[in-house]
Amino acid sequence: EQKQSGAVRNLFKSLDRLVQATAGPELIVSHLQHGMKTKETCVIEWDRRWYMQLSSSEKEKVIFLAFKRAQAYKFQNKSLNDNNHTPFWDITKGRVKEICKRLDKNQKELKFKLGQLKALTTSQKIMLEFKV
Repeated sequence: EQKQSGAVRNLFKSLDRLVQATAGPELIVSHLQHGMKTKETCVIEWDRRWYMQLSSSEKEKVIFLAFKRAQAYKFQNKSLNDNNHTPFWDITKGRVKEICKRLDKNQKELKFKLGQLKALTTSQKIMLEFKV
């Protein structure tokens, strides 16, 4: 720090990027939070600044895991008499890439709808609302 101003801060940023780059689904899941839940919808949200620092492949993991978490919520809340335990969205690589592309836009606020999914971003949060 005496030789190079900001060296410690840069070291911590580099270490954080290294941890994020090697992070498995467990670390990503720890950033995903459930928002409002009703019988009809499940909201998954996370910090936008954290998300914007991720690589493209990590962003895709976040979207995929958000889909899986919402799907698990649907199955947990189905009645035992309901035999419809099929996935309610196609979680394709193309769809995940499209969502990532839209979320990467550098706008303070963004809203879009893609099938049964509604997305809202603010300067601080990304929220995906899944219709269940």
